[in-house]
Amino acid sequence: MIFYLIKKKFFFKSGIRNSITNFNVNTIFFLVLKKDNKNIGIGECNPLLTINYNNEKLNDIENNIINLFNYNNINFNFYRKKILNPYILFAFEQMFLFFKKKKFPILYNSNFTKGKIGIPVNNLIWLKIYKNFNKKKIFSYIENNISNGFLSLKIKIDKKSFDYQYHILLLIHKKYPFLQIRLDANGCFSDLNETIFFTKILKNITSIYYIEQPIPRGNFKEMKKICKKSIIPIALDEELNGIIKLEKKRNILDFIKPQYIIIKPSINGGFSESEEWIIEADKRNIKWCISSSLESNIGINAISQWTFLMINKYKKNNLYYHGLNTFDVYKNSNLFPIFFRKNGFMWYNNKIINFYEKKSIEKNLDRFF
Repeated sequence: MIFYLIKKKFFFKSGIRNSITNFNVNTIFFLVLKKDNKNIGIGECNPLLTINYNNEKLNDIENNIINLFNYNNINFNFYRKKILNPYILFAFEQMFLFFKKKKFPILYNSNFTKGKIGIPVNNLIWLKIYKNFNKKKIFSYIENNISNGFLSLKIKIDKKSFDYQYHILLLIHKKYPFLQIRLDANGCFSDLNETIFFTKILKNITSIYYIEQPIPRGNFKEMKKICKKSIIPIALDEELNGIIKLEKKRNILDFIKPQYIIIKPSINGGFSESEEWIIEADKRNIKWCISSSLESNIGINAISQWTFLMINKYKKNNLYYHGLNTFDVYKNSNLFPIFFRKNGFMWYNNKIINFYEKKSIEKNLDRFF
């Protein structure tokens, strides 16, 4: 049995920016565990959205992973108790799950991996579109989305250019009232008063489904008031970052009382920890959806299969559209072309699966990375 790391840089396509960050390059670690060149487990460790990026931090992550692995123990529960870092925990979970299944890249056999059913996803409009596109190009882009079956759009907003964004949102609502609009603020508003001020402006755009994370995480009292007073429903996103203890999850949901939560396995500590959020949300009639954290296609592969499982297991409060339509944000992510879009859904590419079933995974690792 051999364990090692692969470190790879992924370069973003132009215009990938949220309310606070311009994304250019991302370094992702891949944990690889193999035995007899037949059984292989791969886990993606993507720290992008949870650290301030620098070489020292990346070196710390690499050293932590190497020091944590124990050849005498390949039981994930052993690591679950030891690892507090959420994205490292998720990487170990993926690796051990695939190793146990012995059929990479299939994690869960389902109608999704068989290519029979797709996962409904929203498409994403990045902030840079507002700055570089004129109205004609924006609406051409939206019409192209509609023609491709997308009925839900997630739009990044920023208070610095809010007036123009509001104008565009109003036009979108008037022309396409059937579109479901999800706004993502990424904590760009400073406090309760500022959030309420902007949500009152947006109140006439009734196609807005919710606003994600209006203020920075950790301001529980302010967020509780916002969820209570806002005309537009509020979704917690970054607020859930790194919360692993079950009791703390319950306390946050009971205290803040959000209308929605956004679940990101890379940030929430993997599948086991993320499912706890779903269970607790369902108990409180809080709606939820699963989203990516700008993983490569290796990570999206695992997350999408698990998402399909959760959609069918917990049907009560899951949102119809999930935020997994990010499998081509990188210039060099198509080395593992396992997905395609059709009619507003993401689909599993059976041709790729059949190819890897006939070939040795070990011989084709270079195709993944």
